Order: sequence, then C-alpha cells, then structure tokens
Amino acid sequence: MVLKFEDGSVAEIVAADTTLGGVHNYLEAYLSNARIRANINPNDACVAYAPEPHIFGDEYITEKIETKGGYTFPSPEEHWNQGYPQEMEDFITSIAEGREPSSGFLLARDTTIVLYAAYVAAEEGRRVELAPYLR
Repeated sequence: MVLKFEDGSVAEIVAADTTLGGVHNYLEAYLSNARIRANINPNDACVAYAPEPHIFGDEYITEKIETKGGYTFPSPEEHWNQGYPQEMEDFITSIAEGREPSSGFLLARDTTIVLYAAYVAAEEGRRVELAPYLR
C-alpha cells in the first residue's frame, strides 16, 4: 500500500504472512527531509546464520519460519519485541485510569478505513481519497 499525505510525504506499507521465507512486515516512510524504515517482522536486531537447518536443533528461533538453515532472525524476548506486554499494560492502565487506550477505537476505525481503501484501490485500479472519511 502506498499512502500520500497532505504534506506530500509518502508511506509504503508492506505486510505478508504467506511470502516465501515466512512473515515479512515492514513500514517505510519517505518524507521530504527524511526516510524511515521499521522492520516489524522479522525484526533484524538479531541475525543468525547456519549453513544447515539441523545446526540449531530443537532451539526455537522465531514464529513462522520454514527452515533454520541460512539466515534467520531470532527474536530474543519475542513477546516484548512484538509489543504484547506493552499493549496489555496500556489496556489495563486505561481501564484503571478511565481513559482511552493508546490504540483506541478511533485508531482502529481509521486503520480499517485505510485498509479497505487499499483493497478498493487495488480492485478498481484507482486512487482512493480518504480525507472525507478520516478524523
């Protein structure tokens, strides 16, 4: 998905669970004065190489990989790196403090609108203007 913002900046969002080699999710933003790339999964903070799959034996590397041979991206503290404890903490704290979670309803709504627009754009081969639908 390619998003163009009002200020002219562009974001390319790629997510796939069925790619050869396993999950590959990243976010890349090209701004007028900067570029940002976030490797969401696999997160490449740790990279391992084994010429044969059996070298790591029964050791868990990360979810959804087809082989332990070649380059892999072990995920130390996988749940923390994926943000699960932080998500739960924010949710519980928001209930205790009587506030919206950081990822509340409006973000969920806007995310759904953007994703649906991407499907419409792909099916109809056209750009979809989102300004009328987003907050």
